[in-house]
Amino acid sequence: MTPVAALAKMVVLTAAAPHHGWDRATLTALLARSLAGECAPTDRMDGPLWPGQALTCGRARLENDPDAGPRLTQGDVVLWRAPGPGVLRMRGDRLALIGHDGAVLWSGPPAPGAVAILSDDPVALRMIDPPTAPPPSPRLRADPGAR
Repeated sequence: MTPVAALAKMVVLTAAAPHHGWDRATLTALLARSLAGECAPTDRMDGPLWPGQALTCGRARLENDPDAGPRLTQGDVVLWRAPGPGVLRMRGDRLALIGHDGAVLWSGPPAPGAVAILSDDPVALRMIDPPTAPPPSPRLRADPGAR
């Protein structure tokens, strides 16, 4: 991304933050996230994270090791390790690790419609962009003077 594009992206995201309720950490994660057409996203899950695949963002890495399972690292330091190998994917409204036998080995909290995005400051796999409830539709009130 060019410096001008990065500045424009920062301005747009900062302006949208109050409307969406984004905090500084969310803004940082979104700024690191690829825009459509910039490049292939390496920081988010567009589908299942199969064994052998990885997400990267700066020094942060979420690698799904075929033998040991997913692990979150910062450089050479392992910050989190899953209880076993499998596929990391959304299952219903939760991010879950599905073992080779189909059993759920781990699952996160509910996050309907969210996308898992890796951030590097602080290192975390965040569930971003959960849809908000649509505003209630306006109800037409009858004019008390009208018949």
